[in-house]
Amino acid sequence: MGATDTLGLEHCGLTVDSRGRLKINPATYQTEVPHIYAAGDVIGFPSLASTSMEQGRMAACHAFEIPMPPAPEHFPYGIYSVPEISTVGMNEQEVQQRGIHYEIGIARFRETSRGHIMGLDQGLLKMIFSIKTRRLLGVHIVGEGATELIHIGQAVTKPERNARLLHREHLQLSDPGRGL
Repeated sequence: MGATDTLGLEHCGLTVDSRGRLKINPATYQTEVPHIYAAGDVIGFPSLASTSMEQGRMAACHAFEIPMPPAPEHFPYGIYSVPEISTVGMNEQEVQQRGIHYEIGIARFRETSRGHIMGLDQGLLKMIFSIKTRRLLGVHIVGEGATELIHIGQAVTKPERNARLLHREHLQLSDPGRGL
């Protein structure tokens, strides 16, 4: 829900939906009043700080007529639950629907240095890779701190970074027979 009820948006010519959210143009983040922009929680899902920051950057670039770099292909999503859940990129179903040959890498928190340091027994990280291009297609995290970690997956799923950062010979995938 957008916390907009005390902002007096009606005095600016803006209306909100039943959940207090503003309607925007997703390409520019302009509201129904063209010189007013909105980003983050007031426009709805997803509501992660990293996503809101990117939305705000895109809005500022448009407002000041600065050429916008291309928008990220995927925004991260986070669910603040116990345990936390976060995701960025494609999931297995999307990869299968596109006919992409893939492999999955899974790391359980209890098997990682971070998990040992934090004393975590629960949680996992799942990564989906294209076999053909070696590109990281999706990252999914369940466990404590998942919403704080997903931005790393977002950075690595960018195509221009993917090839430099990930090499098959450096990856140990947990189930090499998995995929199409």
